[in-house]
This record gives sequence, structure tokens and C-alpha cells, in this order.
Amino acid sequence: WQILAVDQYDRRGNLWRVSEGFVINYYDVPTLWTTLAVHTDLQAGRYLAIGLDNESRMYDFHLKRTAADFTPAALRREGLR
Repeated sequence: WQILAVDQYDRRGNLWRVSEGFVINYYDVPTLWTTLAVHTDLQAGRYLAIGLDNESRMYDFHLKRTAADFTPAALRREGLR
């Protein structure tokens, strides 16, 4: 399951923001993955588009993980100080 659309309301109950997730189907993996998210502020007339990945490397969906990758020690090793 993936959330692809969100309606957000202000304190007066008026529609304030709309968020949309745009997906692509990677048939060879197989998985459905979000490739772009757009957050639109209807009251301010602004939007934010994040996740533009057309100039980035392709995701590596074949990365193998173990239970040890999700321990506090593993998190500390990956953290930056």
C-alpha cells in the first residue's frame, strides 16, 4: 500500500493543501515506487515538487538486508557526527 493523495484542511475546515504522489511500476522487480511528490498550498498559491530523479542513478532494488542492519548499533555506524 502507498498513499498517493492527501487532502489537508485548515482550522476553518477549508481545503488548504493537497499532496500527490506519482508512481512508476518497475515490472522487473516487481514493485510500485513513488517517483515524485508534489505538495500544493492552495491558499498561498505555491507548490513544492520533490523526488525529481530523472538525472539520478536508478534505485538498487536488489540490495540484501539482514536483521542486523536494523539494530541500534547499525544505526550508530551509519550516523554522522
